[in-house]
Amino acid sequence: MTKGIYCFALQSMENLKYMHFESCKFLIEFPDASGFPNLKDLNLNNCTSLVTVHDSVGFLNNLVALSLMGCDKLKFFPLRIALKSAKYICLRDCRSLKYFPEIVEKMECIIVLDLSYTAITELPSSIGYLVGLEVLTLEGCENLTNMPCSIYELQHLTSVSLYGCRNLVKFPKWSAESLPGNSNVSPDLWYLNLGGCKSLEEIPELPPKMERVHAADCVSLERFANFSNILEQKGEQMIECVTLFNCEKLCDNLARDLSKNQSISLNKVSLCSVIFSSQQSPFDIVFPGSEVPKWFSHREDLYNESDKSEFSFEIPPHLNLENGGLAICAVVEISQKGKQISQREKGEEISQKEKEVSQKGKEISQKGKEIGQKEKEISQKGKEIDQKSVKITQSNFGRCHLTTGVDINGQTDVAPHSVYLDAKYMESAHVWLLYIPFLKIVQSLLRPFKDQVSTCRVSLKHTSKGLVFCKSCGVHLVMPQDEDLKDDEDEELMKTWKMSNSAVKI
Repeated sequence: MTKGIYCFALQSMENLKYMHFESCKFLIEFPDASGFPNLKDLNLNNCTSLVTVHDSVGFLNNLVALSLMGCDKLKFFPLRIALKSAKYICLRDCRSLKYFPEIVEKMECIIVLDLSYTAITELPSSIGYLVGLEVLTLEGCENLTNMPCSIYELQHLTSVSLYGCRNLVKFPKWSAESLPGNSNVSPDLWYLNLGGCKSLEEIPELPPKMERVHAADCVSLERFANFSNILEQKGEQMIECVTLFNCEKLCDNLARDLSKNQSISLNKVSLCSVIFSSQQSPFDIVFPGSEVPKWFSHREDLYNESDKSEFSFEIPPHLNLENGGLAICAVVEISQKGKQISQREKGEEISQKEKEVSQKGKEISQKGKEIGQKEKEISQKGKEIDQKSVKITQSNFGRCHLTTGVDINGQTDVAPHSVYLDAKYMESAHVWLLYIPFLKIVQSLLRPFKDQVSTCRVSLKHTSKGLVFCKSCGVHLVMPQDEDLKDDEDEELMKTWKMSNSAVKI
């Protein structure tokens, strides 16, 4: 069916509500849509020849869902949109699309916007008009270099994923004062995925409701404002969950900052107290490291495949529950065999794919200029396959599942904590560090915490699959002005951040 037939057939359908042209490979241009104002669902997924969508599509007031996933030739999308009823907009895998339109009116119904794997370089500041937006996804947008501050005007926004935006250099700083008329309102944003943002150098101040930050493979990252503020004793609370796989620069800088912090040295306040005892909620962090900090009072190196470690110790009476807690730590390592296989299989996979792509290029280049363009597309596909194959290879290495349990005087903590350390994110050994304030533990117990000597038993289950394993673990009772820590043990914490054991590096 030709493009002209599509246009003629649609012009008189004013009551049309659903249009599904999914996988229509011959559709090049989507026509004027003003002839069907009651359209609710427009599905153009995988229309691989589609180049242009008429501007009128941006002003369909009753459109609820707009999906063009996989339209990899799409270049011309409406320059302006005002989709008052839209809840879902998906342009995922529109790899030729270099812009997102200006939003000219508030869109209160929008919930999900997915622009992953497009060629866009930036979002318009008018993104703040998507007032109902809850989920914003821009994974794999390799041309994206920055994000506008106006995302913080989206009060209902809960999740932002920029995974794989390797050229992102700036993420906006949160500042309540900078929001017009909203100085006392913070967005609901609690999840931020910056994994694979290899050019990002700083994670600035984030909104106060932030709970989880994924920053794996942010290899250029040098500063994380949340950590710096805590170490400078500014009273800030730690983000609940942070993953810093392979962020060695950041860890080195934190260690260096700690060594320069004269207030710690002059007041002889242990780093343990600085980091932990001011925290009112549990938090856990994964970062590059090869050993349990030596200032941990209970440590165990694991020499067999036992899947559970237990520690038992006494809690002193009259403990200040407001500033005390438990620190739990585990080190997960990739076996030497796993490292060797990783290097070998990555090399073999990439070498083979390069040969295949090269051969395809030779065959196609003989067919002229038009096919020459196909050659470039196939070359790009080959690179994408290479990257995917490396990820698949790494995922075969397995993962380590860690789960904690806390028992006080025979009462079990009803809120265990767990984490998965996946080999596909790890280039070396990594540390999982968990802190649980005693106030949170007490709230989970059935009987009140009595003011007497109590016995605390901590268990750590570690289940490993593939070529990763739990190397060591430890537990420490955190108390204000911890007397168990010596001055030279501050240096041991810095060594842990610096990954002092070079033998674990690939």
